[in-house]
Amino acid sequence: MDLFEREFNTPEYTLIITYSKGDYYLARENKETGHIDWFHRWLMSKEVDDFCIRNNCKVDNVKVHHIYRNTWDNRKAHLKVMTKKEHDRIHGRDK
Repeated sequence: MDLFEREFNTPEYTLIITYSKGDYYLARENKETGHIDWFHRWLMSKEVDDFCIRNNCKVDNVKVHHIYRNTWDNRKAHLKVMTKKEHDRIHGRDK
């Protein structure tokens, strides 16, 4: 919680709790630019960057998956970086 309060929840941002496809997500919106940061993506940003380098892929093709499908549980041990294709397969969104 200290990390959240100290670094994610800052005066430059408006906190957002949003509901999407049956799940709640925590995000923040930059008051000046309107850019949205999803907490689980922000928390795993180094892991996402490392994954992209190892797998030679773009950040846009990467998802951070909530392993136990509890979107309120943003502990790193419960998050996994994977390709969008892998994530879609887990959630039954294959095309």
